[in-house]
Amino acid sequence: MSPGDERTELLALWSGAGKGTRRYQWAIEALLDGVERCSLATYRCPKRPASWRTTVAAKLDELAGLVGFEETIPWNKKPTCTIRFVEILSKMYASQFTTGEITFLFTTGDHLRGDDPYMFTEEDESLDDPLNVPEDDQVFGLWSLRRKLLEVDISDEEASKWTWTRIEATLHEMGYTHDSSSSNDPLRYFADRLFPETLEQEGYGPIPSQSRRFETPISPSQTSRQMWQQQQQQAPDCSPFRLDPTHRNNTPTPGTPVTAHVVLWTALPLSNQDVLHALRELRQLNPAEAEAVRTLYSALGSPWRHLRCCLRTLRGRLNT
Repeated sequence: MSPGDERTELLALWSGAGKGTRRYQWAIEALLDGVERCSLATYRCPKRPASWRTTVAAKLDELAGLVGFEETIPWNKKPTCTIRFVEILSKMYASQFTTGEITFLFTTGDHLRGDDPYMFTEEDESLDDPLNVPEDDQVFGLWSLRRKLLEVDISDEEASKWTWTRIEATLHEMGYTHDSSSSNDPLRYFADRLFPETLEQEGYGPIPSQSRRFETPISPSQTSRQMWQQQQQQAPDCSPFRLDPTHRNNTPTPGTPVTAHVVLWTALPLSNQDVLHALRELRQLNPAEAEAVRTLYSALGSPWRHLRCCLRTLRGRLNT
């Protein structure tokens, strides 16, 4: 410990004391206490809750990076740097923005737990309600946006101008960088399954049948081909589930035998009424068949998850 630390603990900010030491933590508390007193006296602003100091203390280096400080010249390199940083923290304290909102708007880091203006839906909940983004936001969420979009009255002439080519070009101009010809492009995954005919009309096709549908493998010994075929024959135009033969290797090791599977698949559009009608007409499903149907029905939310991935990528590009 340096002699300066012994005389006053505040000098631990500049003496190189470790961030985990008691003196450094005390100095941070004293610093933020001074920021609060200065802001209340200078700007006559409302007093922040105690959680503000906790979140700012955890994000000090990240906030300093936003205002120009770097690893080579940190905010606590010398007292003059700290004074300038304190002035900015004081203005942030007096503003109406929370720490979570500032880091959300101006960084690409993880959202701040407990102070997140854009709550992502949990993975299991998004399967049930893929449009619940941000989570439980009734004003600015995707459900609200959908209602507003449905209320918009656009002429056919104006709508025809927005081809998929134009939409894709606009997104790339905004910073979206995925290659549309790549199989890993989340935007193309979304388009292939929701409007493949439109893509083909604009020269992106032909779109393979495998790219249009949602499928899951099931062993022939665990299901009855005749059951699915009979359902398809009874309702050829609205049969939601179909069975196709395929072959897959359970392991890529050379010389291993090829194991036969069949693929249960579905495609959009798919109505709840058709699904309920099909399940009512089928015999009681065994556990493997029931799991395959659940997997398919859950997979219908995957295009929206790919679109969310696309939007997160775009937001990250816009924030950099």
